Amino acid sequence: MKNVFKQKIKEGKYPILISLFVFLPLCSIDILLSLNNGLFYDAVIIGFTTVLNILLAISMYFNRKNYYLIPLNCYIFITAISVLVIRNGITTGSYFYYLPAVIIYIIFAIDIRHKINFKVYFLIIFSFVGIIVFSFVYTHKAGAYPLYTVLFIYRLNISLVISAIVLRYMLPIIINKENLKVRKNYHKTLFQSPLDAYIIIHKETRLIVDYNKTTSLLFKLPYEVSLNGLYVSQLMTRYLASDSVNTEILMNDIPDNWLGEGNFVTHEKDEFTGYVNTLTYYKNDKAYQVLCIRDITKMKQAEQTISVYKTDLENSTKVKTRFLSSMSHELRTPLNGIIGTTNLILEDASISEHVKKQLQLQLYSSEHMLGIINDILDFSKIDSGKMEFNVQPFNLLDALQHLVYSFENQFKANKIELFFDYDPRLEGILITSDETKLRQVLNNLLSNSLKFTLDGHVRLSVSIENDATDDIAVLFKVTDTGIGISKEKQVEIFEGFTQVHAEDLKRRFGGTGLGLTISQKLANMFGGTINVESDLGKGACFYVTINFKKQIIQQSIQDDSNCYHPPADIRGVRILIVEDNEVNMVILKTFLKKWGIRIMEAGNGIQALELLKYHDFDLIFMDLEMPEMNGYTATKIIRENNNPVPVIAFTATLLENMNLLITKSGFNDYILKPFKPGDLKKVIEKFVPNRKIEYA
Repeated sequence: MKNVFKQKIKEGKYPILISLFVFLPLCSIDILLSLNNGLFYDAVIIGFTTVLNILLAISMYFNRKNYYLIPLNCYIFITAISVLVIRNGITTGSYFYYLPAVIIYIIFAIDIRHKINFKVYFLIIFSFVGIIVFSFVYTHKAGAYPLYTVLFIYRLNISLVISAIVLRYMLPIIINKENLKVRKNYHKTLFQSPLDAYIIIHKETRLIVDYNKTTSLLFKLPYEVSLNGLYVSQLMTRYLASDSVNTEILMNDIPDNWLGEGNFVTHEKDEFTGYVNTLTYYKNDKAYQVLCIRDITKMKQAEQTISVYKTDLENSTKVKTRFLSSMSHELRTPLNGIIGTTNLILEDASISEHVKKQLQLQLYSSEHMLGIINDILDFSKIDSGKMEFNVQPFNLLDALQHLVYSFENQFKANKIELFFDYDPRLEGILITSDETKLRQVLNNLLSNSLKFTLDGHVRLSVSIENDATDDIAVLFKVTDTGIGISKEKQVEIFEGFTQVHAEDLKRRFGGTGLGLTISQKLANMFGGTINVESDLGKGACFYVTINFKKQIIQQSIQDDSNCYHPPADIRGVRILIVEDNEVNMVILKTFLKKWGIRIMEAGNGIQALELLKYHDFDLIFMDLEMPEMNGYTATKIIRENNNPVPVIAFTATLLENMNLLITKSGFNDYILKPFKPGDLKKVIEKFVPNRKIEYA
């Protein structure tokens, strides 16, 4: 009941009734007092104005648009009061009625000032007030005193009561009315401004009661076409495309707070895709649903474009991968023949020193070309995000010592001293990381320093920066006395295919400019960054800090690691070589025969499977790409037959995620062509360490 009363107050109906039923008895008493004092004209004029006010109140109760009659009523009322003042002076107190009349006029005149010349009527009111003042002065000078004391006091009080009622009830009505206008304009602006189409639906009848301008623009509605009064199903029948998604939901009762898409057709038969959502609100105890439609056609087109671009990019990446894989195979295969043959000849003690030097030059050039191929492949894998770490525990100090040992001959040949300084705390530390990738970073840094150091030394320094229980931060430094790098070029050296030295030095030192780029990218994958400090002509210092997970090596492991392990005797080991390239087959056979290994040959996977039916082998070297049946298929069949023989992939193709792919395909390990004889022998020793020698 209280809420209903407040609503009626806002609507202005109760204030009108209150004013009516208060004003009527008060004026009735005034009329009786006037007749009692013989003031017939007062009774007639006040009765006349009372009737006018009652009629105005009634008309306003039924139609609030009659507010414009209020100023007119004020003029009549003020004129009537002015007549009484002129006739009776101030003795009867009739001029007190000016107060509520002026208040009402000012309130409503301000409210509808755009229709009323406020200044003109203000001058009229001011003139009437002047007449009252003049009458008061004239009566006072004549020595007359009020004869109608009761009527005078009554009119004073009734004036105050009516003024209070007006201020209490009428003024809030005007304020609410102004606020309502502001809110309506605000809501209208919100409704008409958005880029989304808004369609308001009566929830019970499912009739459209309103929609914004964006709806007309979105559906390209002609001026004469209106959606008001249509059922939602009629709207969808007209404008929902026949092949639209969510047709059943959109054609029937759309749920509240629903989100989805739909395909629509405009009035001009143009198609667009809309993102649809609904929400519900209540007004005057009635539920309405707002259907919001946003045109997402361009977004869908952009998605399709991105999808096509993504597909093209993926296809181009696959093509690039296949190209690199193919080029790797095609380049490595002849290099395997060159490097393998050179190694075989170098093992012949009968060759002269002159020929030996020529062969060593040939071997160096071949291995240099192999290094360039590896750099390009590594750069491609890192750049495409396909490089993965093979994380395993290893002894960091041992790995570093092996790395330094592998460089000793190169440094001696160039008459450059190589120093290795390490933190004593590294002894007995086992870290978990990718040893190969770490060696590659440091190998590139050492090779780079050796390359650009013409005289002096190169120093590898390794120290512990932070030693926690589970983690260890290790600082690696490679310092040289080489030609140095100018300050302005130190950022460029890590960019791919970039060499920062002068043209004569570029020709002198050569290279692809990928070594430092690959090292930096690998260092980033380790979580570090390679930095450089250098001045031109004063050498350079490259350093990087890398965090590793660590484990303390147990004493038993330390003791075992200090024990001497003689190389396994691999004489008499039975190996099956599955290789379709005759050159590769000859080179591999030659090395294996020199080591006393018994060999059988197969030209493809089918021949290999036939040999396995009748012979036992200790190890299989399996090429991957072969005619009739490739190495993947052959190895798969071997594993399906529950044959546990170790199978080593023998390939010139360097694949992405090589370790994972080889393991999933059933291989035990892999050797890349061209191979180093020492690496080949280590693999054989690894998989057949306890061979019982059988001499043929």
